[in-house]
Amino acid sequence: LMVARRVERARRVLHQELLRTKEFVRTTRLRAQIGKLQTLLRILDRARFPMRFTVEDAMEESAALHNQMIKVSIYYYPHLLPILVEFRRRLDRRDDFLRLAGPKLKRILLKLFALRQFQIIRRQCAERSFKAACDARDAEKTALSRVESAKTRWGTLEASRVRSSMVADEEEA
Repeated sequence: LMVARRVERARRVLHQELLRTKEFVRTTRLRAQIGKLQTLLRILDRARFPMRFTVEDAMEESAALHNQMIKVSIYYYPHLLPILVEFRRRLDRRDDFLRLAGPKLKRILLKLFALRQFQIIRRQCAERSFKAACDARDAEKTALSRVESAKTRWGTLEASRVRSSMVADEEEA
């Protein structure tokens, strides 16, 4: 009974992820499901239980989907996880709020929200690059001022060396 429930749950997860757009397939969820099926398969192999073939089929289907979607899914990139958590929260709130709205309106609102998020990300990237450029410019000015101050110091030292060598030459003559 436990094996049948696990296989049913794995197939349900697989079906849910197949219904999603390729970019939004949760590869972490599939990876966890594959791990659970692998441990169950090891136990069933040792016991030579006939349900192991069903578990193996579910695991192979999940692994195939995981391998296809890992290249496309945005859940694979760890630097996007904070954005995705907020995105998930927003989608859950939207689903509660728009329970009676049609699917077309939901899609339009989702696209508008995604565009807004990309705009925010673009602005943050621009601010970071501007700040980096300002920091680089400030570092360059600091380096130039150090070089200028070093030139003036070395310039006075060289002048004093020249004077002392001239004095030494005059004393020898």
